Amino acid sequence: MTNEPGKLGYPDLTKIEYVFDALLGHGMFTDKLPPCFASEDFLKFARQNSIPLKSKNHGYIEYRAVRHTNVPRQLVIPHPESYWQLCHHIKENWQRINEHIGKPQKKFNFTHVREIKNQKFIFKMNYKAVDKWKNEELAIDYSFSCQYVVSADISACFPSIYSHSIPWAIKGKKWAKDSRFPTWDNRNRDGEDAWPNDLDIISRSVKDGETNGLLIGPHSSNIISEIILTQIDCKLQDKGFLKVIRHIDDYIFYAKDELEAQNFLRTLDVELKYFELLLNAKKTKIDSFFDYTSDDWVSQLNQFQFPFTDNAIGFTTINSFVDYALKLSLKINNYAVVNYAIKLIAGKNLSVRAKRLYIKKMLQIALNHPYLLPLTEKYVFTFAEDIAPFLNDFLPCLLKKTLDQGTTDSLSFLFYYAVKYDLKINFTIDNAKEIIVLNDCISILLACKYAEKQENKDILNLFYDYAKKIINFTKREQDQYWLFLYEILEAKHLDSFLKKLKEENIRFYDIEYDR
Repeated sequence: MTNEPGKLGYPDLTKIEYVFDALLGHGMFTDKLPPCFASEDFLKFARQNSIPLKSKNHGYIEYRAVRHTNVPRQLVIPHPESYWQLCHHIKENWQRINEHIGKPQKKFNFTHVREIKNQKFIFKMNYKAVDKWKNEELAIDYSFSCQYVVSADISACFPSIYSHSIPWAIKGKKWAKDSRFPTWDNRNRDGEDAWPNDLDIISRSVKDGETNGLLIGPHSSNIISEIILTQIDCKLQDKGFLKVIRHIDDYIFYAKDELEAQNFLRTLDVELKYFELLLNAKKTKIDSFFDYTSDDWVSQLNQFQFPFTDNAIGFTTINSFVDYALKLSLKINNYAVVNYAIKLIAGKNLSVRAKRLYIKKMLQIALNHPYLLPLTEKYVFTFAEDIAPFLNDFLPCLLKKTLDQGTTDSLSFLFYYAVKYDLKINFTIDNAKEIIVLNDCISILLACKYAEKQENKDILNLFYDYAKKIINFTKREQDQYWLFLYEILEAKHLDSFLKKLKEENIRFYDIEYDR
């Protein structure tokens, strides 16, 4: 295939400093966290200081968040030192990366980093919302001569990406293997050739040197994954498969007949295996076009009949709509339906009674489906002039349920709400001990912040003693709690990099921060 010289994968992202600022200052913390964590202060520090020349490996914080399928997913917060190094290297080679991702003659991926209007970050995992209109138009165009539709999914895509496959995708496997050496420490080789190996090395540094997997959460991973996945797109296009729509690691192919559908799957399987990736057999299928449905729950929700009057919508209508969304979500085992419904309701004019009962209903649902907690403050709490009375009833129930089930993301939001809205809960030292046993950095940190707000010295001392134990653990285990240690300990107890940040009063936590 002949590629256009200099063609960019992200033509809207040509300002290198903008990309760097977005990745380091606004793409370090996943939006599934309570919105009190930020790296904007750290970005200011990075702008004013020199990057360490040597790549340094670090562990990372794990954050288990319940997904829309009600199954936990491990998200990650990288250590700031290694993440800074990674973002800096992406910045230094952004033009090359952007041109590499632009190699396919047609764009397949419709969920990708991009400039987002009125936002400082460059990635948000919406429901297939990026280039929505183009996506819908392509789906209709492709269906004209289509008899079969292939749905395919890469098995555990980010956790399975092999770091050495980054230079494989850029320069080829033979080049990468023949020239593998620590270029980050040895700059005798021409920089043009060295940067793919450097990216391999530095992408490992945020995983404590491990070669398997990209971190799920930091926005840098969405760029690195595209280096590999767009190369697979090129191979598919070289072999004539052009009617493809991809959403990160989910493929849809519109085939003229069953033979072409089968050939696509075989080809995709071969190209994935070259990069040591595998198809997810459970999510891979071939459907007759007339039997294929593509997430038609969106259109079903949009067809719900709200009153066409200027009057405020009553609770009976809102209640019916929420119940309808819940039943639909249970039917397809996907709580993204309720997520979408909440966002639709947020734009409606509700009566005073409907607002009050709707808030109560959504908190009751979130009690059993913690996937919804990250949405409640932005899309549900706004219906109340004072949310505190609702939370006073809700938080004790949430505390009991989360401690019984060990759902640490729910605990994190519980303490975030209690601190932000200055609420008191019956949080005992035995509860604090239970939380420590869960080994979750973020819920421990936010529980500590709550104890600090309530001036509970016994619980604060318990957390402080635990932090002092952690600094005697291995370096990797310390990195798994770096944010907790950073917030609770004096600078002298921290590793050299965090010590410098602490001495400069760099903040990562701010209860008033609104992501």
